[in-house]
Amino acid sequence: MKILSMLSATIAGMLALASLSLESAAAGNMTEFYTGKTIRLVVGYGKGGGYDTFARLIAPLLEQETGANVVVENKPGSGGLAVLNDTSHSKPDGLTLTVANVSASVTALLLASDAAMFHSNDFVWLGGIASDARVLLLADGTRLEDWLSTLQTPPLIRWAALGKSDSLALSAALLTEAFGLKSRIITGFSGTSEAIAGLLRGQADAVVISLETARQFIDTTGFTMAAVLSRTRSELAPEVPTIYELNNDPAAEKWLDYQVNLSGLGRALIVAPGTPRANVKFLSAALERILTSEEFVAAAASRGRSVRYTAAEDIENITRSILTSATEADKKQLRQMLANAYF
Repeated sequence: MKILSMLSATIAGMLALASLSLESAAAGNMTEFYTGKTIRLVVGYGKGGGYDTFARLIAPLLEQETGANVVVENKPGSGGLAVLNDTSHSKPDGLTLTVANVSASVTALLLASDAAMFHSNDFVWLGGIASDARVLLLADGTRLEDWLSTLQTPPLIRWAALGKSDSLALSAALLTEAFGLKSRIITGFSGTSEAIAGLLRGQADAVVISLETARQFIDTTGFTMAAVLSRTRSELAPEVPTIYELNNDPAAEKWLDYQVNLSGLGRALIVAPGTPRANVKFLSAALERILTSEEFVAAAASRGRSVRYTAAEDIENITRSILTSATEADKKQLRQMLANAYF
């Protein structure tokens, strides 16, 4: 028996070493594959925003990890959906990575948006960068208390959005439903920066944007962060209440839950469907090392950005859960909200 135990241990050790050798060889082959090639890191938004910032922070570290030249490309359009459409039909060679707005992709699928020419299985996730916590940002002179306390004659709230099916419009509709507000969603803003400018110009009263972006405008604009769209207060703004703290109606929580779950999806890196497993594994491991490194976290913090690495399988599970838990009745009501109800 002792001899058999020793033999089993020896075989197990040999198998473990063989596995490590195979993994090392595979990594070596991938390094050889990427060295000298060009990786396109595509962002579905313009320069200077959160997605662009993360891409440009990742690029030099990805070059170190892969040996490739990494080029950041900005391709804004359709609230981030255009680049997702491109990714779903791009060449699966492992040389085009996209910084994706996960909540925008799930929102488009929930609403069966005509702008979304992709399906839920049309992406391969590499890993999540940040959670993209969101806040309700109000223009100077606008008070949430006025909306909630004058239900007999509620004032009209003008929300800034890009299009009828983008995440800004959906956030406005969900909060309107949850609190029984009188709202009008104004579309046509070209991006988050333009939506914020709309608040400054008096064209809109409110917008739902990332907490990190909102913080940049608080001291100079008179804007107010009225609520964090989360179940817990944020360490970045502990004085701001959660959206649940403003709600006294249990029936409203369904719509708040949709909003909070979508907001928590954040930003992630994806590649085209059909990308070889070896490339996906290599890139995912490189991304994890980058996003969990002290160098990257410190660099992001210096730009006012927080990092929360999420494994690819966790993102896939969360997105699948949201899409499968939404009933057909809920989806129909969501689509009705964004058809003509508030426009």
